[in-house]
Amino acid sequence: MRGLFLWTLLVASISFGSSLLFVLDVSGSMKGKIDGKTKLEAAKDVLIDVQRELPADLRVGLMAYGHYGEKDCSAIELLVPPGTDNRDDIAKKLYALKADKGATPIAGSLRKAGEILRKESGRKALVLVTDGIETCGGDPVKVAEGLRKSISDIKVHVVGFGVGGKEESELIKISKAGGGSYYAAKDAKQLAQSLKNIKREEIGRVIFSDDFDGDSLKKDWEVVNPNPDNMIVEDGYLQIVTETFKKGDFTGPVNLLLLKEKLPKQYEVNMKVTHVAPADPYLGAGIVLYKDDNNQIILFVSGDWGNWGDWKGVRFRKKEKGKWGTPVDFKYITKSEKLVVTLKLQRIKRKFIAWFRVEEVGEGETEVKTGRWYKVGEIPQLRANYRLGIFVFKNSDKDPDALMQIDSLEVREIR
Repeated sequence: MRGLFLWTLLVASISFGSSLLFVLDVSGSMKGKIDGKTKLEAAKDVLIDVQRELPADLRVGLMAYGHYGEKDCSAIELLVPPGTDNRDDIAKKLYALKADKGATPIAGSLRKAGEILRKESGRKALVLVTDGIETCGGDPVKVAEGLRKSISDIKVHVVGFGVGGKEESELIKISKAGGGSYYAAKDAKQLAQSLKNIKREEIGRVIFSDDFDGDSLKKDWEVVNPNPDNMIVEDGYLQIVTETFKKGDFTGPVNLLLLKEKLPKQYEVNMKVTHVAPADPYLGAGIVLYKDDNNQIILFVSGDWGNWGDWKGVRFRKKEKGKWGTPVDFKYITKSEKLVVTLKLQRIKRKFIAWFRVEEVGEGETEVKTGRWYKVGEIPQLRANYRLGIFVFKNSDKDPDALMQIDSLEVREIR
């Protein structure tokens, strides 16, 4: 939420089960400066950062051109094939790229990218990030038009770094021919805004978002069982002190926040939370889909219960007609006192799917990689007339109080 490039180059993360291929210009002209960095350095920072924001089941790949040779028009390489468990590989490949004297074979790169995406199912997006036009005699507009005609459900988007005049006109033609959009990035601020626009275009309508950067709750929230002494919006967080349930068994949470906005048929919720407490006590925070005390679905991060020992983990549970189903757990995340995690809950067709990603951990043993999405599991559900909420808890009055900090929550419709 707080970095300049946090949203940058969420450049067409399209709907779930689909594929996205970044095509990055690493030609000699990318040594030019933008915001005190070379264009390539800025692009790499952005692309590395965006790996942490792309949907977990979006198939993402990386291609580069102009990254070796002196004006070598064959310097086109698929660095990382499209996949869902390859974000670390993409980051490593990006770190290693250097601009020298390479050419700009845009047409050839688009053609090769099309060959790769042709094999993918579902919606497909190709995102060209460049600061110049074709230098190898090809016709990228004709190639983009051909991709649009020959590959079902594909879009070619173009992001231009610091270009103008004739160069920009040519890049706009490529995006139009490919059925996509062109976004200009003359400086870092415009880069961030352009990519926000692409995000909105491709990943679905944002229904609600709250970064808790004000000094009070938005009117969109209803607070159930309020205790104002233990909840405040401050320092960019919704801060809530854990309390026991009024009725036990995850029933009647204090300071339960329920969103007034109605949810669509298919949606995704992302909530970032900081859990700072010893791993051993059973206390935590999470997302709830709430009908009433007897019917709800919860996804939360917490410390120990039962045979977990002193680990923190994620649990996904459904209560129906007062009875809890079998828990779906990802048990072992960390023994660290500090854990910053993003919880993701998707409603797709007739099931709920839970994910998490660790953003930061303190000192202590850890079982998962930071920045990678992990799937907790799925829960089938035919009807889904729930309200979305946020809750924090501790299991017993004997457990210590802990402060849970909710950094942000976003809800968007899935196409």
